[in-house]
Amino acid sequence: MLQNNSEICITSSLVNDSCDQIAQLQRKLGHSARNFSVDYIVEQFCKKHFFIQNFQRSLVWGYKQRARFIESVMLGFPIPFMFIASTQNQERFEIIDGSQRIQTLVAFLTDHLKLDNLEILPSLNGFKFSDLPLSQQDKLKSRLLTVFLMRKTAPFHIMQEMFKRLHINASPCIS
Repeated sequence: MLQNNSEICITSSLVNDSCDQIAQLQRKLGHSARNFSVDYIVEQFCKKHFFIQNFQRSLVWGYKQRARFIESVMLGFPIPFMFIASTQNQERFEIIDGSQRIQTLVAFLTDHLKLDNLEILPSLNGFKFSDLPLSQQDKLKSRLLTVFLMRKTAPFHIMQEMFKRLHINASPCIS
């Protein structure tokens, strides 16, 4: 239940407690930014080192959105950051934000996605990854994407809340 702000008496003790609470959660939610190649991200997902929790939405991007995302990666467009969190043993990483993008990359690099309805590169309509010239395959696989690596020391409900906040009014990054 929300209290009316006029009913709260802000004391120095309350200020100190709130500062302590903020600092504690900031330590638990520490992160670092890493640049991973598309190939590495796909490999880690296929090895199940990167995994999707059940609170995440299932694959909701349609073929057009997925094809346009691949087109964006191929063109070198800026791609929104992805967020992953280390598990307690730090051998696996939970995908907090980026599951649509990662699953799309996996589908394309494993020839389960055929490009269609491309507007900027229409000559690639009908192509699967294996149809691309080797030089373009290599460029796509070596493209770097920024991933924020979160320490998984925060309580589960905090991680769920972060996921919700990342997706407030969210629509696919490429619509």
